[in-house]
Amino acid sequence: SAPVPLAARAEDLVKRRSAAGLVHDAFAAHGANLRATEALNAPADLVEAAALLARARHVHVAGFRSCRPLAAGFVYQYRLFRPEVSMVGGAGLGFELDLRGLGPRDAVLLIGFAPYSRESALVAGVAARTGASRIAIADSELAPIALGAVRVLRFAQASPSFFPSVAAASALLETLLAVLLARGGETALRRLRAA
Repeated sequence: SAPVPLAARAEDLVKRRSAAGLVHDAFAAHGANLRATEALNAPADLVEAAALLARARHVHVAGFRSCRPLAAGFVYQYRLFRPEVSMVGGAGLGFELDLRGLGPRDAVLLIGFAPYSRESALVAGVAARTGASRIAIADSELAPIALGAVRVLRFAQASPSFFPSVAAASALLETLLAVLLARGGETALRRLRAA
């Protein structure tokens, strides 16, 4: 079935009589999304994604629209123990410039959900053309940003609100960061202490 437009979902939300019921439904949806996201991703999937990122010469992280804060949070935390991480478009010079030096020894972590941004498709295309490894954090393995990715980590996004929930995507990224730090060992710990 086709997704319900945001405006229609917002109208339904405004018609609800019970704010307390909405709060309960929202937290129930977040809990269900977390459980579904855990079920969608085997521990080995996260370990392999972390290994791919750890081996990369440089990690480029991209998220557009509502996924931009997720990407920024990931970059901020990862840079606390690994300096070779950057946000695509983070310097405000355009993501084309950020990806100019992308090559086969690099990795791209691309975060998104439907409706997918044109920018995310362009980043995925540059990664494919340059031979960079791409990991997709997406709502579906059939997402355009997931097609051709070396690894796809999926998240559930159900919400009683007008906009899809990104709570499980955030939890998935936090878990990936924990695996990266554990994998980084003493070197990562030393960098984190110095941060």
